[in-house]
Amino acid sequence: MMKRIKQFSRALVAKGPSEDENKILKKYLTLEAEKYFRSMTIPDQRHVLNVFYTANELQKNKKLPVDNFLLNRCCLLHDIGRGRKMTTFCKTFSVILDKLCHRWAVRRGDSKEKFLGDMLYHYYHHAELSATILRNIGMKEEASIVELHHHDEEKLKELYQQGNKIAGSNELKILKEADDLN
Repeated sequence: MMKRIKQFSRALVAKGPSEDENKILKKYLTLEAEKYFRSMTIPDQRHVLNVFYTANELQKNKKLPVDNFLLNRCCLLHDIGRGRKMTTFCKTFSVILDKLCHRWAVRRGDSKEKFLGDMLYHYYHHAELSATILRNIGMKEEASIVELHHHDEEKLKELYQQGNKIAGSNELKILKEADDLN
């Protein structure tokens, strides 16, 4: 609960990328990828930048072998599937609905209802939506990681045992941990 309160508070005071952060975006993102980054709400932009910083700190401390360029792109783009539709209000409302009536909210998110169905669909499926966008702009490796970043450890272990090497990658592990911390 405290994590969600912290997330909400951060979203209310979030600021867009600084001049130095814009240089980071130029370093890691193509023009097309940056367009999708900028299509997110300011709180989501701040969130993925915080995930970027946390992932880099985790990588430095853990010293796991990773492709840092790939990891950084994944951090900066892992939530692009939310787009502008997932405002702070929508995310907060989705979290509350999920906690109070999970099965109902999941069913509603799979419905064709305009506001509520669309909002819950983006809440539950933003990782897959992000991966689809990434594949469409030629970032297949990033898409494979981003698509799995909300799967639980049991599901990832199962996927890895079935031959999905991404499910066991250090880039995915660090992205998941950094996202969970933010």
